Amino acid sequence: MQRIKNMYKTFTFCVSLILLNLFSACDFSCKKIYFNENEKYWITPYKKGDIEIFQSNLDSLKRDTIFILENTHTLPTGNCNPSVSNVDPEAYIIDYKYSHNGKMSDSNYLIQHVKESGLSLPVIRIYDIEFNGKTLKDTTVTLKNFGVQQCHVFSNFQDFDNLPDFKIKNFIWSKKLGLVQIKLHNGEEYELIKKQQSKKWILLPTGTTTDLGIWLNGKMVLYLGWFGKSEEWA
Repeated sequence: MQRIKNMYKTFTFCVSLILLNLFSACDFSCKKIYFNENEKYWITPYKKGDIEIFQSNLDSLKRDTIFILENTHTLPTGNCNPSVSNVDPEAYIIDYKYSHNGKMSDSNYLIQHVKESGLSLPVIRIYDIEFNGKTLKDTTVTLKNFGVQQCHVFSNFQDFDNLPDFKIKNFIWSKKLGLVQIKLHNGEEYELIKKQQSKKWILLPTGTTTDLGIWLNGKMVLYLGWFGKSEEWA
């Protein structure tokens, strides 16, 4: 009987030792992960209030405008659920609206960038077309107003077909400026020609209508509410 008790004690000790080593080998702490410097160029071109104007190569009067509404930066806090993930990542979300053919879109995200283990690529949504693949090509383009740019070419899309008259073939993303060219299947191209902050618009004559709103008594009234409410700009 004593021999059986000793064997049982030995067995339970061995099992406890194995479990202890197993749990020791597993790291259940919440790991904070951050972007490295060569991943931040996806985000740095955009600040809240930026306005970007794109012009057609077929008609200089055809212009689309992008408005950056928010640039939300989330830092890891160290709080995560180990049963789901033991990683708490740094993240950015850039929200925007765009004006196309004189109509303002609803707000949406332009970029969602969440740090992952290893190299992290963002999810980008341009004119209701989403890119979230892992393949992209490097290229160099020369812009009329911004010179030579080192860029990526995106051509692998999930198309939601919200703009049937604006079929995008690919778009060009500058490492310095962000989105710089949009190429359509019909051969038309839209190129970035101007980039500025919202309060730098030149004063137009009273009553002049623009993509943003209308100038009244020296102030611009954003009647389209692209910031989510009507605002006046001096």
